[in-house]
Parts: sequence; C-alpha cells; structure tokens
Amino acid sequence: MCTFGLSLWAIAELSTAKVIIGDSPHYVVPVATDAAMIGQLLLVHIRYHQDGSNQLELDDSTRAMLAHVQPGGVVLYGANISSAQQVRKLIADIRAVLRIPPFIAIDEEGGRVSRIRGLEGAVMIPSARNLALRGQDAIEKAYTTIGIELAALNINMDLAPVADLGFYPARPYLGDRAFSSKPEIVSRAVAIAVNALQTCGVIAVVKHFPGHGRTQDNSHETGAVIKATRAELEADLQPFRAAFAVGAGGLMTAHVAYPALDATGLVASVSEPILQGLARRELGFNGLIVTDAIEMRGLTPQISEKDAALAAFMAGADLLMGPTNPLEILNYLRQALSSPNAKMVEARARLLDSYRRIMTTKYDYKIAPPQY
Repeated sequence: MCTFGLSLWAIAELSTAKVIIGDSPHYVVPVATDAAMIGQLLLVHIRYHQDGSNQLELDDSTRAMLAHVQPGGVVLYGANISSAQQVRKLIADIRAVLRIPPFIAIDEEGGRVSRIRGLEGAVMIPSARNLALRGQDAIEKAYTTIGIELAALNINMDLAPVADLGFYPARPYLGDRAFSSKPEIVSRAVAIAVNALQTCGVIAVVKHFPGHGRTQDNSHETGAVIKATRAELEADLQPFRAAFAVGAGGLMTAHVAYPALDATGLVASVSEPILQGLARRELGFNGLIVTDAIEMRGLTPQISEKDAALAAFMAGADLLMGPTNPLEILNYLRQALSSPNAKMVEARARLLDSYRRIMTTKYDYKIAPPQY
C-alpha cells in the first residue's frame, strides 16, 4: 500500500472534535467543521497555470486556492507530469498545503488515455480492447503494472477501469477504451483490473455508471440520453456489479440521462434514483461516488456549475470532480447547507455520511492515519 506519512494529520478542525459520526472495527471518524467537511467533497484540477502553460510545480495562485479550499483530493493530468521526480515533488508540495492528506487521482487506463506514458521507463500499456483480446493474464499484468507505477509516484487513486460496454468501437469517445461489447467479458476484465490496482494500494474508480456505451455522444461536449429499457440496461450494469463484488473503492458517474432509471430526465450524476436508489440500495455499493468533471457540458448545458455541484451532492455524490472555480463551489455549498429549510437539514446528514465515507477510505488505503 502506498502511504503519505502521518505528520500533517494534527489539524484544528479535528483536534477539538468530540462527537463520533461513524466507526469501523478499527477506528472512529470525529466530526469536523462544516468548512473542512465540505472541502473534502471537492476533487480539484490544477492542470495549467493562469497563462495556459503546464503546471509542473505549484504557482502562488494554486497554492492559495488549495490552502483556502482544503479539498479532499487533486486530479493530475499529463500537463502536470514531466518526470517521476517532478511528480513526487508536486505531490509533496500539494500535501504540504493540505491539512488532511488528499486523494491524488489520475486517469490511467492504458492505451490512448495514459497520463504517465511520457515518463522515462514507464511501461506502455495497450488499450482495454487490446488487452481483452490478449486474455485475462494480460489484463492482470497490465493493471498490476499500472498500480505499481502509480504507487511509486505516490498517486493513490486511478479513475479506471472503464466498465462501459463498447457498442461503438469506432467512435472516438469510448472506442477501444472499452474492453468489449459483451457484458461477460467486460465483467471479468473489470474485476481483474480492480483487484490488480487495489492490491497495489491504488483505489480503483470504475466508470461511467450506470454505463455510457449505448450512446455515441461525448458527454464532455453535449448532453446525452440512453433510451434503453430497464431490462436492456441490465447488461450495462453487469460489469459494475462485478466491480462492486470485488470491492471497488469508487465509481464515476456518467453525465448521461436514462429515462428508464429516472423518468425526470436528469443525468446520472445528479439523479437520486440512480445514485442512491440504484447504486446504493439496489446494488449495495458502499464505496465513493465520484462525479465526472462538473465543468463538462454534458452536465451543465443549462445550469451553473454551482447548481450542478449542489445537485450532484444532494443526489448522493461523495466527491465532486473538476469545478472550474473550487473556491466558488465551496462557498456556495457552505451557504446552501447553512440554510434552515428542511431539505438542507436533511442535506447535513448527507454531508456527514460523505465525510465519513471519504475519511474511512483514506484510513483504509493508509492515505491518512486513523483515529483510534
């Protein structure tokens, strides 16, 4: 398991806490301030400097943002990576600013979605479809290699594997990122990949729940709707069931609407019936629910990022990924959750639940030391 050390754990938000909000056989999670708990909901991007150049080291404005927001995690991209030594230094600098040790996440699927491919000595991993054609041993070897390389860089969360069915292999958005169009093949591959990553101490976040494969639209650019029946969608859910059965640490939501699952037409990322009803209650998923980037047009064609973030949280998301302005989202959520109306009172219970889940995941993966 990759670890981040213990020296940054003594923080003001937790040092005076006396109330337990969750427990396990090994540790308890103390209550923090609202600001600290809401900050933990955010998984922020730091891809570029303000002048548009790659952010290979923290600039003053990013450092100030991290210090103020105190996010639960940071996502790295190819623009943040030039060498192993540089990545470790960047992560160490991020950690030095944050009082609660963060998730350090990355999209590392292999194939064309590889952020570390340019690193000297990094193994070139084939695409998911290519791996599936080579067989289960190839999948296990590939994702074990990814896990080892990420852990060596002090990256503790992989936004992978893709659990979508590849109905349109020629389409650029998914294409060869999907293992297969056959649910049984994808299910076996995803379970193997999750096990391989998490054996290396890297949290696997399977995506894009409840399945992106039936649309040819790119949810980065436009809203998408999958009009399959509930019975038809059982095939799409099969790989997620397999991932949950082996203990996947997280799932990433799709910015896609599924009328058969939520008649209101809301996309999965902001749908309580899909996140709480389907993922949590029906499928029994207890890990982290992570949104795809909330800046994407598939989620925000008609509403602001602020409203999208609040809606995703209210629907059941634990981590809100990729806001354009994290400080604005933090302040908006703090204001909304301080409202005395009944819905926001209920939302406070959700905040405690997400905070407990985030912190126990950090304990389980030795990202942060547990409170005994």
